[in-house]
Amino acid sequence: MLNAALVEIECASRIRDFSIAVVRHDKKLRTAADRAMFLQKAAADFQLRFVAGFEDNIRAGKSWGYATTCNVLSREAAGQPGIEACKAIAARVSGLDDELIGKIQCKTVSLLASSFARHSAMADCRNGTIRIAAFCRDKSAIVPRLNSQHVSLLVNAFSKWPEEPTFRQAAVAIADEVVRRGDRRARLSECSPQGLSTLVNGFSKWFDEESACKAIVAIAGEVRRRADCAEIGLSEFVTQGLVALVNGFSESPEQEDCHHAIVAIAGAVLSRGSKLSRFAPMELASLLNGVSKWPEELPCQKAAIATAREVLSRRDQIVRFSAHDLSKLVNGFSKWPDDPACRQATVVIAREVVRCAVRLPDYTQQELANLVKGLSKWPQEPACRRAAVAFAGEVLRRADQDERLSDFNHRDLTSLVDSFSTWPEEPECRHAIDRIARGRHSQGFE
Repeated sequence: MLNAALVEIECASRIRDFSIAVVRHDKKLRTAADRAMFLQKAAADFQLRFVAGFEDNIRAGKSWGYATTCNVLSREAAGQPGIEACKAIAARVSGLDDELIGKIQCKTVSLLASSFARHSAMADCRNGTIRIAAFCRDKSAIVPRLNSQHVSLLVNAFSKWPEEPTFRQAAVAIADEVVRRGDRRARLSECSPQGLSTLVNGFSKWFDEESACKAIVAIAGEVRRRADCAEIGLSEFVTQGLVALVNGFSESPEQEDCHHAIVAIAGAVLSRGSKLSRFAPMELASLLNGVSKWPEELPCQKAAIATAREVLSRRDQIVRFSAHDLSKLVNGFSKWPDDPACRQATVVIAREVVRCAVRLPDYTQQELANLVKGLSKWPQEPACRRAAVAFAGEVLRRADQDERLSDFNHRDLTSLVDSFSTWPEEPECRHAIDRIARGRHSQGFE
């Protein structure tokens, strides 16, 4: 089968035939070794025989084969030859003028951007995607022509470089279009579940942009509408997609559609029962972080308790959770301090913090403040007390290095003082409060 695949791509003289063969055999080859060998040979052939003719094929209306080939070759199995092939096309895209890039179909542009974004560290891939983003931003007629799949692919690609102004501006233009479509009678019904999740994940990179926030709210309205469909509900959304939605919607807790969408997602997660065991640590933490914004909602409370029980079932694996995950979990559980499962899960995490005190320097200022705040909800628990003392020692260590504690913002310092004061009998906590007071004074805080 491998030999036949290699012969077929070698005999393909047109980009259309070559791309069809690459896509077909990428799916058909069964062993990882055969597939890697085929894709790396295809990448070398692609660069040698077809890259130079890219512009001519655009003029001839035959650019789609380049996009489908790049989509396959940009994946891990194609190795370094695949990366080089992708970079070569990206470099050609970055040099296209408006007339030539305007001849490329929307589906081709979006798939090329998606392929380039898999190698965001490569300058050629970044520059090729910038050219696509600039085209979407500057040509007002382009964005309305994009279908839902094109939109989600582009936003996902642009979000790999959130600090780049061109990507931000192009994302805003697409966000405005998503809001416009959300106001139509059909709303966002043409978007797939994966597409909706991808859009929210992408737009969440620009929460400081009003258009991006409005687009997320519009998507929350669509999720809420689908959740109300008794027959299907949110059953078509995969776990990772639901977590992406929760992450995005939880940033706008004051929005009614975001509120109701997360309550619906909490119910959907509960209906899947034991599937929480499939959640990665980051997914568990993100889910809890989202539902904790509405602790009074029964589905959110039940989802939090289910998450706590899942954490308890993994008590021997807590070391695999990152500092960021632990911070989100403790902060989330603290919204239900009277629930036994939430308390027990926090105690397990507190013990891990003490056991792995060597990791304390890895915690960011916000993570540290959130964890201590969460632990303070259970001041009588010995494990929470010991963890708080350990964090107080970490604050003192940082204060020795920087008396002003300038890496901490005012809110985090205030939170730490309030939390450490829960254990006034602990010398470390008292000393930390004193050093924070000095640091706040030197920073000019009241």
